[in-house]
This record gives sequence, structure tokens and C-alpha cells, in this order.
Amino acid sequence: MSLLGVLWRSPRPMVKTVCALWIVLNLALQAAISALGLTYKGDPGVEDIYVTSNPSDMVAIPDMSKFARPGRFNDGEGPQSYAAHILGDIGGSYNYSTLPPSPLTNQPIAKYPFSIWNQTDHWEYVYVNSAPSAVFGNFNFLSVHTNASVTSSAICATPPYDLATNTTTQLANIRHRTNNRTVSFPLIAMGVESIYYLTAPLLNAETPSTGTCGPGCSTVHALEPYAGPPAPGSFVHPTSNVFYYECNITVTDATSRLPPAAAAVAAQAIALSGQITPELYAPDSEAGTAEYTSYPLGLQFGEAQNNSAAGMGRMVAKFAVGVVAAAAQTNPRVLVPGGQPRQGVRLVLELPAAFAAVLCAASAVQVGLMVLAAWLVGRVDVGRLGGRELDLRTKRTLDIYSN
Repeated sequence: MSLLGVLWRSPRPMVKTVCALWIVLNLALQAAISALGLTYKGDPGVEDIYVTSNPSDMVAIPDMSKFARPGRFNDGEGPQSYAAHILGDIGGSYNYSTLPPSPLTNQPIAKYPFSIWNQTDHWEYVYVNSAPSAVFGNFNFLSVHTNASVTSSAICATPPYDLATNTTTQLANIRHRTNNRTVSFPLIAMGVESIYYLTAPLLNAETPSTGTCGPGCSTVHALEPYAGPPAPGSFVHPTSNVFYYECNITVTDATSRLPPAAAAVAAQAIALSGQITPELYAPDSEAGTAEYTSYPLGLQFGEAQNNSAAGMGRMVAKFAVGVVAAAAQTNPRVLVPGGQPRQGVRLVLELPAAFAAVLCAASAVQVGLMVLAAWLVGRVDVGRLGGRELDLRTKRTLDIYSN
């Protein structure tokens, strides 16, 4: 039955009133339902990020096989070494914290946004899995931490040494008293307020290597000018104005994402600036071309450790893990099977009292409509007219039930 038709054609005031009331209540009900949307909002909160369990889902992870992106640089040793050095400088600016007591696995990075974790005896980077996005090459913040991590640690020493400078070769030769091995720094390292780091680049070696002191391990030498009293028990040269450190830095990846050779490059990256000094060991040991860099005192990685082997170890190990963290955040992504992070939405009531009032009003209107519907049905007698069942849609039927 057309309610508007009945309202228009019926001469009975009661019927017209009931039909009009029905229409008004229906409109009020629709308005009440619409008003509910003003009392709450959909909040895509951090706590609502979850990981799917569909076996066919794919997840984006960083390609850690190289430090310099293919296609932008040649695949030579120089670009890869220098890229690792730049990444370490970038990673050094990342925020860090101590690991939380609860496991990080499947926790969103929005909840734990730190890129590097500071442990008691090492630094740690935890890999993240990201949801594939349209901007596939960039870091996707819809990401969760995994149970895979990379650790970086260093063991440094301040061994007894003898110092000899050579103005002809412009080298400062530091000879170890224990093994007679001589390490040669550029002579300028003796007269500036900067910490100099020096290493033999692994990628320049004639034979492939996964580390000079073990898989993922590289040796870095450092010269630091006097800036304060030396650490108790450390060796202090009687005439030199520098502290000398020898550090074995180890980067360990329990997964296969970071190859051991790349881990060893990350370990020595603090010195891989492309600046070359003629020899690393001279002349009574193996000769080679070394790279070095310097950081002014007071700047990042130029913080004076005052002959503290432990302090220097913490600093160079942080640079190494920064290489990994920056590479993981900036390298191209590859897709692998895995639980995909998804963003859930939580409804938050902003006006609870208004929500309850509107909901109660809508329920009351609905009850009123049911009562009116029952009353109207009770007023209608569907019978037969002349042996024919009445068609409620015809004008004749409307006339019958309106008079």
C-alpha cells in the first residue's frame, strides 16, 4: 500500500494523522541513525595493528645483499665500501633505547619506533616486516618487528707501542711491542683534535674474505688525542700525545639476510671513507692499501674515550650496527612469504551520553512505528469483493479502505 497515497486520498482525519505520524517518525529514525555517526569515530590505533596468518600472504623485507644500490653505482669495491661508510653516518643519527622486557616479535614499529637497541655488551638491530605498498622502494611504516636481529660488538685494546714519525713518507708508525707489527697512520693524525680510524678494506683484498678476525669480524685501528686523564690501567706512551686503540668489531646476523662478507664490511665501515694511506702494516709485515677517516672531538664518533678500551668498543660497534640499520631502512625491498601487517580500526565514543540518548530515541521511535503498523493492520480488513481478492495497490482498493 502506498502510504502517501492513503494520506492523500483518505477523507478520515485519523487515518491521515496516523500516516503523517508514520512518515515523520521514519524521518526521525533516519535522522537519529545519522546522528549516531557524530558521537564516535574510527581510530586506527597502534594497538590495532595485527599480522595475518594466511599462507599465501607476502611481506616486504630489505635486500641486504649490497650497500650501494644496483643501477646507481657500479658493482666495484669502492662504491660498496663508501656506501657502507655513508650508511653508518646516517645510522648514527637514529634514536636508540634498551630492549623492552616483553618480546618484540610482531610488535608494530609505531609502538617501538627505535631503530637501534642498546644492550649491556652489544648493539642490536631488529629486522622488520612491512606490508607491500604502492611506493614499494620506500620504508613502509605499517611494519612489525620480527624475531630476526643483527648484533654488533667490539673488543678493543690499548696495547703498548713505540712511535716513530717519518716526514718523508708523511706517516706515523706505531709498532706493537708484543708482536713487532707496525701500523702506519697519516702523519696529520698526530697534530689535530680528531679521532682517526684506519682499516684495510676487505673488498680490496685479492682473495675473498669474510673477515680479518673471523666471520663478520674486522680490525679497526684508532688514534685519539689526549683530552683527559687516561682510563686506569691503560697503557700511556711517555712521549706521545695520542691514545692508540686496536679494535676487533664483529657483526653477527643469525639469518641469511646479511652475508658474512657484508657483515665484515659493516664492521670496518667507520674507516672506509675512501681516503687512502700507503700502508697499513709496514714494513715488516704484510703491506697493503689502507683507508682512514677522522671525526673531530666532540662530534658523533669523535667523543674522546680517554684510553678506555670498553668505551671505544661501544662507539665503533654502534657505527657498525648503524650501517645495518640504515641499509635495512633505505635498501630496495623484496617480497617473501610471511604474515602481513594490517591496520585495524577501533570505534571510539567521543560523546557517550549523546550516543546513549540517540540510541534510546531511535529505539523508542522504532517501537512507535511497530505500534502504528499494528494499529493500521488492525484497521484493514482484507476480504473478497464479488468473488475477487482485493488488490491493495489499485485505486479502487484505496477508495474502499479510505471511506
